[in-house]
Amino acid sequence: MSTASTATRRPPAEGTDNYWIREAGKTWKEEDGKQKIHYSQPAPGKRPGAHTDTIVLDTFLAFYEKLEDKQIDIMLEVKDKNLSAVKCVNATLPEKRLSLLEKEWGRYKYTILEKAAADYQSIRTLLKDKSAYPVTEFYRLIEDALATVKRQLLKLAEKYEEVYLLQSLYFYLD
Repeated sequence: MSTASTATRRPPAEGTDNYWIREAGKTWKEEDGKQKIHYSQPAPGKRPGAHTDTIVLDTFLAFYEKLEDKQIDIMLEVKDKNLSAVKCVNATLPEKRLSLLEKEWGRYKYTILEKAAADYQSIRTLLKDKSAYPVTEFYRLIEDALATVKRQLLKLAEKYEEVYLLQSLYFYLD
């Protein structure tokens, strides 16, 4: 068979995440329970296959929104396991409750205040609107605040020409 004739007989969705999830689902039996998939995001600047420390919510939501079966179990391959799990659950719950973000804020706020006062104020302002559910902006601000310290250390290392730090991989690997 020629390559062209093989290609024309492939399902149009072959190669997509949903295609492979459906194909794997064909191997599931009722006694296996709900189908599970593993989800990871590549860590920039690290070896191929290395996972990020935390889930980038925008990227996850783009994947999640395309899923045909929103009830599938998603196992996160990420270093901060439970923090990312709570983030993804809060972002995908059918019933959006601001109280969930307020609870998360209670866990993060002093860390954010220490690292990025401007982001701290932005999050406080964001959560004042009781009619909104700004989950992606909330977590984006938290992620930005947590990256702020590393950026500040890099500036100081450059300013004071700390060659040892500048030659290390600390600033260049996530």
